[in-house]
Order: sequence, then C-alpha cells, then structure tokens
Amino acid sequence: MEHKSKRPILNPPLARKMQDRADRDKQDTPPAPPTGQQMFEFLLLFDKASGSPKVNYFMVDPFAPSRIFPKMNTIAIHRIKNISGYKPVACNNCLYLIGGKDWNTGSYISGVWKFDPRINQWSTCRAMNVARCRFTAEVVDGFLYVMGGETQNSKVTDSMERYDPLNDRWTPMCPLPKPRVDHASAVLNGTIFVSGGISNLKYQCSNVFWYYNPEDGLWREIDEGRVLMPHEREKHNMIPVGSSKILILSGRGFDQETFSEKDEGAVCHFNIHGVDPEKAFGGLKPYWDNDHPNMPHPRSNAAVMPLGRNIWVIGGLSYNKGTNVKMVSYYDMHRRRWREAFALPEGHFCNLDGVLLQIPVTNKDFCFVDRFIYDRWIMW
Repeated sequence: MEHKSKRPILNPPLARKMQDRADRDKQDTPPAPPTGQQMFEFLLLFDKASGSPKVNYFMVDPFAPSRIFPKMNTIAIHRIKNISGYKPVACNNCLYLIGGKDWNTGSYISGVWKFDPRINQWSTCRAMNVARCRFTAEVVDGFLYVMGGETQNSKVTDSMERYDPLNDRWTPMCPLPKPRVDHASAVLNGTIFVSGGISNLKYQCSNVFWYYNPEDGLWREIDEGRVLMPHEREKHNMIPVGSSKILILSGRGFDQETFSEKDEGAVCHFNIHGVDPEKAFGGLKPYWDNDHPNMPHPRSNAAVMPLGRNIWVIGGLSYNKGTNVKMVSYYDMHRRRWREAFALPEGHFCNLDGVLLQIPVTNKDFCFVDRFIYDRWIMW
C-alpha cells in the first residue's frame, strides 16, 4: 500500500462539480454521421502482446446495442506489426494508435497514427514528447490525454501529455502524483480517474485512487487520500457507469496472507456522491460499493467494454492458471448478475484492448453480413 499524497482536495467538492458537468453534457447534441452513409458499430479487439497485425472485431447488434454478435472477424493493420504495449483510442469516431515498444529493436515508440473510418484513410500524427508503452489514454472535450507508462531503460514515468487533434500538437501537462505503469483510468463527467498499477517494475501493485480536473490542471486524492481502492490491483479496468459511478474489475492483485500475486475476481464501484464510510449516516452512501458478485473467470489485461446495461469482458490472462481466458462474459449492472456469452476461437487473447467505432457500409474492409445471419430471437 502506498503513502498518502499531500495534494489538496478539490474545492468546490468533487461530487457537486462533476454533477454540474454532467448537467451541461446532457444539453449537448452528438454530431450526426455524414449524410448518406449508413453506419454500424463494431467492437475492435487489439492484441497488445504478440506483435501481430491482426485485429479481431465483433459487430454490435443493431437491434439490441447491449450485446455483440458471437461471430469474430479479422482485419490486418500493418502499422502495429511487431509492436507491443501500444494504446488504441477512439476520438470523434476516429481510431488513434499511440506509442508502444518495438519487438525487434526494443526501442520505445512515440509515434501516433490516425484512422478515419468514414473515408477509410490512415494518416500520421505528430509524435508524443515522451516515447512510452503500457500507459493509459483518455478523451476529454476532444483532447487525448496519455498518462504514465514504461519509458527508456525500463523506467516508469509520471508524465502526462495532451494531444490536440485540431492543431496536431502535444502539450506536457501536470504529471501523475507518482510514476505509474499497468494502471487503469476512466473519465466520468469530464474528470479523469486513475487507480492501482505499480510505481516500479520490481514493486507489487497498489490501491491508489487519484483524479485530475482539466479545468485547473491538477491531480488530487479524494478526501485527502483517505479513499483508496478496496483491493490492490494492476492490469485491471475502470468503466464509467451513468453519471456517478466507476466500476472496477479484473486485474492482478496481491494476497497479503501468502505474499504472492493472484487473479483479482472482486468487483466494486466508486460512488462520486459518497461520503467517508466512517461518517456515513442517514442513508448516505459510502464511496465504495463492494456488493457485487465476483467475476466467474478472473483475468488481467482483458478488453472490457460497456454496451448499454452490460459490461462485456473479453480475453485476458488468468495468472493462477497460466492460460488465456476463452469464455466471453458480460455483467448486467442493473441486476448485478454475470452471464457467460460464448467462447473465443483458438488464438492469442492474453492482452487485449477494445475500441468502439462506427463504420460506414461503404468500407469494404469490414464484414457487415452478420446483421443478416443472426436472428436475435434465436441467438438470444
């Protein structure tokens, strides 16, 4: 467990500020797709461990957007061949592939590539200031933020920088409170949250929980550092749910009794309207809700994606079993119940990342026939 940061708490209170942001966001109208193009949503799965250029994908069911069709298709993206630890991100319905590490030379990569599915075209963006791999990236107000990661000479960095897609420019931002790699991040109402990870490649995982306010450009700890994750984790996932919760699941933990690493199956969520559990009274909720069933197939480095009321979990590695997890599961947040959907075919799925993209039917590189093959009443 790491020591508490001495950074100041957010003023005004975090919950009130984030609720104001949520109210403003509800008034915004999402941009319409280009005229005359029928678009379908796909879940792209990036294998960040093997250096393979193959990218698997599933079509999201257009009749029920909370589920995906079980048929997996594949495309090739040669820009990621022999690269590991990169980060795929969707921003304004464009795919960005950022950073990574070259399998052949061992050099760290600062390059960034952009794919616009509406015109089926790749372009090269300005490179990051710091070459890195195993970092996280989030989108806030049309800007891309990259945080932490592993850099030259296998060092863990605390650096954060922001990319402006309109001006093709990277700007250094306030660094993380401590260096971090194999952490998780999420955005809720315009605020970036970061949890867990490790500060040194030789150290065990942690239960830190930080947030970043883009309006004043500072990282802080909630309630002066008294709010930490219930479990130490690395290689895990954080998923925003609604306007007030962040679900934390999967990853690798640390058993304090045996002093050994383990698969972390516990699921919890953070409530921004919570209070210190020691001060809770009159029906007020604590910051952390641990009343979720454990994952049926614990794993780390999985692709986790919210689709409607369901949180889909695909791939990943079971540390205790030493094998890829082939069973695709989803978690119903409303009923708090896990379901098994289907098994993955043979392949390499130990370190996945998922991105949702709207693809026009004019893009011949993607297969759209699934929507005709699967009858929703028979398959589900």
